[in-house]
This record gives sequence, C-alpha cells and structure tokens, in this order.
Amino acid sequence: MKRKIRQDVAVFFVRKSGFIRAAVLSLALVLTSVFYGCAHHRQKPLAPFRPDVSKQVPSIWPVSQPGMRISSCFGEERSGGRIHKGLDIAAPRGTPVVATASGIASFTGTQRGYGTMVMVDHCNGLETIYAHLDAILTVRGARLEQGDTLGRVGATGNATGPHLHYEIRRDGVPVDPQRYLP
Repeated sequence: MKRKIRQDVAVFFVRKSGFIRAAVLSLALVLTSVFYGCAHHRQKPLAPFRPDVSKQVPSIWPVSQPGMRISSCFGEERSGGRIHKGLDIAAPRGTPVVATASGIASFTGTQRGYGTMVMVDHCNGLETIYAHLDAILTVRGARLEQGDTLGRVGATGNATGPHLHYEIRRDGVPVDPQRYLP
C-alpha cells in the first residue's frame, strides 16, 4: 500500500513538471528509504546500502597523522556559553580525512560555522560530520566504506587554524566521539 501511494506521488510529479528523470530518481529514493529502513531520511537521496553492520559504527580515527592532537573536546564551553558538539583534531592542512564508518555521503558542501564539510549517514541512527575541510573528495550520495578518504584537513568556517571538527550524532543529537574511537 505504501509503495503504491509513493508511486502515485512520483507519477503526479512527472505529469506536473515533465521531468521524467527527476521523477524516476524520486521514486527510487522513496522506495529505497522505505525498503532499507531509513524512513527518517526519505527526503535525502539514499541508495541501497547494507554493508557489514560492524563497519557502520564509527570505530577508527578520521585523521591518522603522527603530529595530530586533540585541540578541543566534546562538551567544552565556548564563547557565549555554547557547548562544543564535537572533537577538534589539529593536523597539518591537506592531511587526508577518512570515513570512520561505512555509510552514504548525505551532505557535501558549506554550512555556516562548519565551513566546508561532509556529513555521512550510516542508516542506523548515526551520522558523522567532518568539518572545516580544505577539500571535499566525495560527492553527495556516494557510498563510502570505512577508511575511504572523503576530504582534506583545512581551516574553513569558524576555525582559527587547520583542524578537523569531527562530530557524531545519534538520532540527530550530538554525542561524544571519544566513546566510539579506539
């Protein structure tokens, strides 16, 4: 029943706009999100994706560099009473940043404060954010395996120097990344 309703919506979209390609994509995305259980992301273009479940949980460091260091921890108070929602990892500009878990790049681009960033949806209620990037090396909708390079460390957005802002969200709520890292 749900699939039939969503098909009708997609067909209406075709008739209304005339863009068959967009409607086919829309239908595929809706059916994919229903079938694969990512119902809370129906508006995002998600491809079918079910990697090894153990690799869908962030469990490796996003930056692996001898000179890296944690420059700011989760929960630290910022100016204006704001709380830091992630982990800042200082590293030289251009250092590769890797996906800490398998998933789909749900956002690539610029967001206020975060600068150039990538958001990865792991289709299990977890999302990871990699911000202040100098370069993005993936595209929205791309499947990423744990360890795939998705960008390079930079200092975009609200950053005082080159570092990676690494954030994990569970059901949209930021959680301490150090609980997941080795």
